[in-house]
Amino acid sequence: MDMISKSFGEANKYVVNTIKVMASNNKLDLLPYLYEAYEEVYNEHLGIRKATVESTYKLDETELERIGQVFVQKLGLNKLIMKNEVNPSLIGGVRIKIDTKVYDGSIKTKLNDIKQRVVRH
Repeated sequence: MDMISKSFGEANKYVVNTIKVMASNNKLDLLPYLYEAYEEVYNEHLGIRKATVESTYKLDETELERIGQVFVQKLGLNKLIMKNEVNPSLIGGVRIKIDTKVYDGSIKTKLNDIKQRVVRH
């Protein structure tokens, strides 16, 4: 336990005590899950969300920032932490995932929508 106290000595005493309890019960392998849960509550409190932006090519910071500003305003957030993933199957456009919601502006989806309308008629 001394190692934990030395390693996390400057941290909040409740955090240090939680880590000590986890260590004494051989549950340190759960620390990443604890961190994720804390981060989620912290971000929720501050109006911060994480987003994944899928595009057909790597977007630069300016493009990501513009997309982020739109969704910050649309969703009433304080901040959007964004990461970009390249997905050539989209053909063009972008697909944005925020929490469990997907905003799909890809050409692939638009073509599928047109196809569905044509098939129905």
